[in-house]
Amino acid sequence: SAKNSYSKIKSENIAINSDNTKIPNVVGMGLSDALFLLENKGLHVFVSGKGTVKNQSLEPGLKACKNDTIRIELI
Repeated sequence: SAKNSYSKIKSENIAINSDNTKIPNVVGMGLSDALFLLENKGLHVFVSGKGTVKNQSLEPGLKACKNDTIRIELI
């Protein structure tokens, strides 16, 4: 029924939104992809190096707070 479909969509949106507050794992990504993901979480990103992301200063899965700073090291 339409009511069941709406409930399913609503609960999926909640799951997606809750995941949106977590720090993503950007290790192994190029700079542009890593910046896109991190900046969309509201994070300030400091970058060192060139290539792909080797390390990130905030642990993946932790809660992302707007205006937090994350450092990524590329090699």
